[in-house]
Amino acid sequence: MSTEPWVTSVVANKTDTDFTNYVTLGDNKTLQGLNISMFDLSSHKLYPMINASDSKVDNEFSELAYLCENGSIDPKKVEGKILVCVSSLDDETWVEQTKAGGMITLIVVPNIDIAPATVMILVSNLNYTNSKYDLNYINHTK
Repeated sequence: MSTEPWVTSVVANKTDTDFTNYVTLGDNKTLQGLNISMFDLSSHKLYPMINASDSKVDNEFSELAYLCENGSIDPKKVEGKILVCVSSLDDETWVEQTKAGGMITLIVVPNIDIAPATVMILVSNLNYTNSKYDLNYINHTK
């Protein structure tokens, strides 16, 4: 029989921290995003961005690729590039296997909160306003 009393501890914590990162485009516009990441890209190198719908595998619907659905992206087309996807609720950890240099997720519906991604590549989640700017930039610099 144990003579030690049972001890139960409950600890509650709320992290009041922004996990902010930045995306600087070729026109020198800097967009603020969110992410939980220990990864960084060199600030002395430009990385090409590729719209997910332009990086789809053959015979895949552009709409699925646009959302970066698992299996919809051709790794050869995104290797070393920044993959730009519309945010979805899907698990995005599969993107790590594409050898993309990083990933930007876009919020295309106003007033939606951004949840920082937790994947093993650099990810920046852009809010609605910055997402619109980034999409416009990509579409006009192809």
